[in-house]
Amino acid sequence: MSYTDVFGGATLYPVGQSYLSLVFATDQTLEWPLEQQSSNIVASIMDLSATVPGLNVILTDARQVSTGIQAVFNNVGANTYTVKDSVGGTIIAPAPGTAWVAYLTDNSTAAGSWRTFQLGATVSVASAAALAGAGIKAISTTLNQKIEPSSKASTPFTIVDADRAKGLIYTAGVGVANLTAAATLGSDWFVLLRNSGSGDLVVTPPAGLIDGSATKTVSPGESCIIFTDGANFYTVGFGQSSTSVFDYISIAVPGSGDYTLSGVELNRISYNFTGILTGNRNIVVPASVQQYWVSNQTTGAFTLSVKVAAQVGPPSILQTDRAILYCDGAQVVNASSSTVVFPISISQGGTGAITAAAAVTALGAVPTTRAITAGSGMAGGGDLSANRTLTLDINSLTTDTTPDFAADFVPTFDVSAAANKKVLLETIQPTTLKTLQDTDFSFSNQGTDQTITGLTQALLAAKNYLIEFAVRIVTASSGYSFSWDPPAGSGLTGFGSRAGSANPLQLASTGASDVIDSQTAAARDAWITGCVYYNPSSDGNLIFTVKQSTVDVNSAVVAGSSWSRATIVA
Repeated sequence: MSYTDVFGGATLYPVGQSYLSLVFATDQTLEWPLEQQSSNIVASIMDLSATVPGLNVILTDARQVSTGIQAVFNNVGANTYTVKDSVGGTIIAPAPGTAWVAYLTDNSTAAGSWRTFQLGATVSVASAAALAGAGIKAISTTLNQKIEPSSKASTPFTIVDADRAKGLIYTAGVGVANLTAAATLGSDWFVLLRNSGSGDLVVTPPAGLIDGSATKTVSPGESCIIFTDGANFYTVGFGQSSTSVFDYISIAVPGSGDYTLSGVELNRISYNFTGILTGNRNIVVPASVQQYWVSNQTTGAFTLSVKVAAQVGPPSILQTDRAILYCDGAQVVNASSSTVVFPISISQGGTGAITAAAAVTALGAVPTTRAITAGSGMAGGGDLSANRTLTLDINSLTTDTTPDFAADFVPTFDVSAAANKKVLLETIQPTTLKTLQDTDFSFSNQGTDQTITGLTQALLAAKNYLIEFAVRIVTASSGYSFSWDPPAGSGLTGFGSRAGSANPLQLASTGASDVIDSQTAAARDAWITGCVYYNPSSDGNLIFTVKQSTVDVNSAVVAGSSWSRATIVA
């Protein structure tokens, strides 16, 4: 059995409302003519009057109807109103006394896509909403600039043609923004870019250059406008968003471990860190080029360092101290190569220690526990906590009763050489060669020779010897003589005196027997005293004789004649 379609096989559409007249003093929402029971339904022709300016007529979701649906908006009032789609976009804004046709060309979104034209106009008037493109916003009957913000929270990301005139806000860490080819974007394309993240953003074109380089680094807090001439990219207004050329921020960083700068803390210049540290604290900064003037006003016996996230051995700042640091993009370093590192090494003029005791040891100084001890013949001394004086204490020495003149020394000061020296005792101590007493001689016979032996040149060379004498001569009859008989060539000079005579005795040796004194008077009892200087030029003995007369025969020196003293000294 066959089937007959009595409706002709065509789609049946719901019957739409043909006409709507509406006077309104508030925003109005118009429903599509579906199943809703509402008086405000989109009609084919609508006479609308807004009693106050700035009101809106809002259409519902465009996905509820088919493309091709249309409506006439006739403004019969005294105020302009704005027809908007379901998401707030402007479709048209009819001025008073004008009528506009709007029809749907795309219903794939809630807003839909609309085309409009004016009815009955003697002069063609373009719709601002119809003309609004990227970076342009229709407000009533005017076109206005706009920046549509777009957040980029991941890396890498690609900046495409649809980002034209948008404001891209990067919020991640170190990242990369890849540009679409300049030839694809066209010479009139531009985009606004701001780095609000925590690390450098490297903008990279696939070909050509950006500001003359292969890449452009936008550090945190920096922003720019990027545009292209179809071959290369350029930036305008590139720079850091800062309140002044030099700024300051104080941040409390109590606790321990890592403290990562973020938000308004980033890319400042002068930082003052405060708070009680409970452990070593690291201030983590972005791995981007920046300087950091740091003042460490924290408390607690722990260190404060500034570093990038992966840095090992970052510079530290002593408490209450200040330092100028900078990040070279890879690590934080000290801006000054002469930074004081404690303890200061000895080579840098320090002690190499942080305590007094350790400094004494490092410098090799003598501690006060050391002492100066007085040795033999000295007094004084003591530990080094004060100045000490040493003095000579001769009374503490043992008396040497048998000095060795040929081996022993005494200290002296040589004025001509201005130096301390030592002197052999023999050179300063008179050497007694012979002491003649009355027991050494016999005067029982006249003319008896008395001899001083051992007068060798080696012993006496280069020295003058003084022979002191005192002789008592007692005679029973007239005539006597007293003479010296030195070796030939000897130098023998002398002087003396005789009791009872006003004339001194004189002697000038000629190397032969020399009479010192003679007397022809009667019986005699007198003393002869004096001295003789003797300097031999050869070895020999020194002989002296006392005679009764000038002839050494049958004369006698009576009892009582004697030598009181005859000493030869150097």
